[in-house]
Amino acid sequence: MNLKPVKKERISDQIIDQIFKLIVSGNLKPGDKIPSERKMTELFDVSRNSIREAIKLLEMLGFLVSKRGDGTYIADMSSDVFEGYINKHNISNDNLNASEVVEARMAIEPSIAKLAAERRTEKQLNMLENIVDEIENNSKSKNNEADLYFHRMLAKASQNKVLEETLNFLIDYTSEVSKKSREINETFFPLRIRKKVEEHRTILEAIKNQDSKKASVLMYRHLKNVKIKLERLSSE
Repeated sequence: MNLKPVKKERISDQIIDQIFKLIVSGNLKPGDKIPSERKMTELFDVSRNSIREAIKLLEMLGFLVSKRGDGTYIADMSSDVFEGYINKHNISNDNLNASEVVEARMAIEPSIAKLAAERRTEKQLNMLENIVDEIENNSKSKNNEADLYFHRMLAKASQNKVLEETLNFLIDYTSEVSKKSREINETFFPLRIRKKVEEHRTILEAIKNQDSKKASVLMYRHLKNVKIKLERLSSE
């Protein structure tokens, strides 16, 4: 388990953030048992009181569930759990921007693409191919809908409920931000559409060939390109 010693300020929040990242990345899954308090004290290099405080907060947020006499486990989570985490950290549509949304997606979607390449079914592959065709052939509004659907379908194909819920929640929660970014995107339609289709098709090809490493790298590059273009346009 890739845990790091934390600094001596806001210790419980740092512990929570590290565990949250492990859940989002799929390294910790619903039903997994977390290490004992003693072991976590060693892993994080903090006091047992700090570990207990973090565990208590994670239980309150719905990420963990304790079973008396057995230990503490990752809970079976829904999007409501992620909303609680977001609310705790005072994240709202008012203080999010399109670039931050893309950064968040850059953190999780390469893992989604990797797992989708390994686990996708033939039916899901066919659906992804149809979606890319829709991205290429439809009007602006339907093109954007198809684009988001492609990413949602990839999350479903990853067969990781935590990642799927996280991405869907991020897209839904930041709908206003997404709307603004789509409006920016339309300013360079159809030039952008050709690049978008090309990037989606290369990701799809890697998933079709079950090349998980390539799918992950291509997804990261795709989202990085989106972020660069958004920042460039917003500064004009």
